Amino acid sequence: NVNFTEDEQSIRKIHPGFSGLIGIANVPNFYSFWYYGAYIGYANGQILPVPIIGYEARLWDYLWLNVTLPVQIRFGVRAAKRFRIEFLTAINGFTTGFGYENNAGDVLRRHLINGQVRSGIVLNFRTKKRMRIFLEGGYVWLRRMRWGGFSEEL
Repeated sequence: NVNFTEDEQSIRKIHPGFSGLIGIANVPNFYSFWYYGAYIGYANGQILPVPIIGYEARLWDYLWLNVTLPVQIRFGVRAAKRFRIEFLTAINGFTTGFGYENNAGDVLRRHLINGQVRSGIVLNFRTKKRMRIFLEGGYVWLRRMRWGGFSEEL
């Protein structure tokens, strides 16, 4: 993935970023597999390497477990032929920004960085046409949110 982001250090400058994931999966049998690899992200001059290791197993015909460290743990139950219920705990986050013009005509920019740990339930319905509909609800039990300051470097 290649992206272009903007924050108070990169106003009116092109600062590309990228992220990628590479890994190897080992499939010892039809019911389980394990995998390992690395995620690497680059943005605003900072590199974030993260090792990934995971395991997915079908425990019975209607139960499965997925553990991908350090990102998520999922336990799923197939309640009907096209309906699954998943219980999960996951880490995720985002960065976003916005700008506006003040009364003096200056364009001000601000950004928000958010990271969280959440747990919840996902209802997963598969239609006849290979489309999936998800409904997720849960609780965020740890959140770190930070606003970047205003910037008038334009």
